[in-house]
Amino acid sequence: MEKDHLKKLAKDSKYIPGIYNYCDRWCERCPFTSRCLNCTLVKEQFGDLEEIDEFNEAFWEKFSKMLHSTLAMIKEMAKEQGIDLDSMRMEKEYNNENNKEENSLAYIIAHTSKSYAKSVDQWFDSNGYLFLEKGSEIASII
Repeated sequence: MEKDHLKKLAKDSKYIPGIYNYCDRWCERCPFTSRCLNCTLVKEQFGDLEEIDEFNEAFWEKFSKMLHSTLAMIKEMAKEQGIDLDSMRMEKEYNNENNKEENSLAYIIAHTSKSYAKSVDQWFDSNGYLFLEKGSEIASII
């Protein structure tokens, strides 16, 4: 995608600025798709996503190019603002190496959270019948 085309679309007043920040990707239910720049770009670049499977090489090639263009634009905008993203990356890597204790705590928290989420999923999978029973019970009262 050409950045000039994207900038032109972004300036178009028909699009609601930042609406895509609240996107839940249920475009078929959203009343604002005609005013959403993200929705327009996805349709323009990829067509109907429902018809594309995760093994479609053309899709991933387009997606990769789009991400590279986005990164180039972010770097350009940062440079215009006097921000050196490369030096920030080096500083972050330095801090990560020197904060192994903090990183290990983050790892423990992330691992525990994922384990909990997995156990909740397993509980819902094995106890789904309870919800069906309760639904039937409520339906019989109404």
